[in-house]
Amino acid sequence: MDNVYSYIQELEERIKYIDDSRTLELIKQLIEERNCLAKIANFDSLTELNNRRVLGNIHACSALAMCDIDDFKEINDFYGHNIGDEVIRNVAQIIKSCVRDTDYVCRYGGDEFLLAFINCPSNVVSDRLEQIRKLVSQYLPIDDSNINITMSFGFIVSDSYEKLDDLVKKADKALYESKKRGKNQITSYSEINSFQNIKKIN
Repeated sequence: MDNVYSYIQELEERIKYIDDSRTLELIKQLIEERNCLAKIANFDSLTELNNRRVLGNIHACSALAMCDIDDFKEINDFYGHNIGDEVIRNVAQIIKSCVRDTDYVCRYGGDEFLLAFINCPSNVVSDRLEQIRKLVSQYLPIDDSNINITMSFGFIVSDSYEKLDDLVKKADKALYESKKRGKNQITSYSEINSFQNIKKIN
């Protein structure tokens, strides 16, 4: 995807020196089409969020969170995929409303989401995640239903700007810990390390 953007920038630079109006028009049209394709490639049509391809554009990530909808398969199985899609769409909008414009939110796959926070203090990260967790737990997608939508979260804060792949693995491990602890909660990767160190000392 970086190659596409570089190509577009190079074309935009070159057209400054083209005199032929017809050639200029065709090149501008090509640039518009390339821009459209680049946007589509990073876009998830169901949620209107970025998809995981956008990860290549994320730099200087100070914190990363992974989250998913608890027991989502049961929702799909009992109410059907249309309701499942509705749940995902609404959860996506809740998440998007709780993060800053400078942060990234993407649908990582299925009912799983990734949130990348750029230059964000750790207390702000945990506050935003708690806000999302509470709002999702108050959401009912079907009138007169007994569905209780909850989400589990795992996150990692890194002042050293670790590689994104490493942050994803650590946040995912923290998410798994939230599931083990009973779901509908938030776990920091640092909590896991502290807990493991206590077990070793004992």
